[in-house]
Amino acid sequence: VLLNYNSSDGLDDWVHSKMGDAIARGQLKYFHTMEPKYFHMAHAKNVTHRLAGGDIICNLDADNFTGRGFARFLADIFTANKRQVVHGTWKVSKSTNGRVATLRKYFMMVGGYDERMQGWGFDEQDLIRRLNNLGLGSRVLDEKQFLRTIEHGSDERTGYFSPRWRDMIATHRRNRILSWSHLVSSQANRGKAWG
Repeated sequence: VLLNYNSSDGLDDWVHSKMGDAIARGQLKYFHTMEPKYFHMAHAKNVTHRLAGGDIICNLDADNFTGRGFARFLADIFTANKRQVVHGTWKVSKSTNGRVATLRKYFMMVGGYDERMQGWGFDEQDLIRRLNNLGLGSRVLDEKQFLRTIEHGSDERTGYFSPRWRDMIATHRRNRILSWSHLVSSQANRGKAWG
């Protein structure tokens, strides 16, 4: 599933010219929204995950590559143990922290990514902790062949956020505080439509 979250860089034209055959074959689901003025990471991830049709869902940030065989790798992991969350970590690869995979039903049970979180940072750690609170085990993704990324600076990482949420340190701190509210309950977005 590829979500064009009101991109202004020609993504729509590129997808239709380069990926039209994959869309026609059903290998790629492509969605385009023109509503949001600014990028809201947690919301974009929730929309994409809700549009996914498979039992296993995996977030792949735009600066990540899966690597050959990644889908089979995940299928094998979840065939062996369905009650887990597979995730990247800064300790292994600094740009794959957003890679989080679990069964769709568990993602839905915890309410997805917390959409109160804005800007960049801590949304995936919050999701992983809430999944762990359901009793799911953690499996750190440390296979180097699946951890290739596009290197870039902070300006590129935060340039599409609302100016209010571009300070990475401040937003990370705020998101971490919001995450503390989940220490009692594993549910995010309680009582509201999300994704």
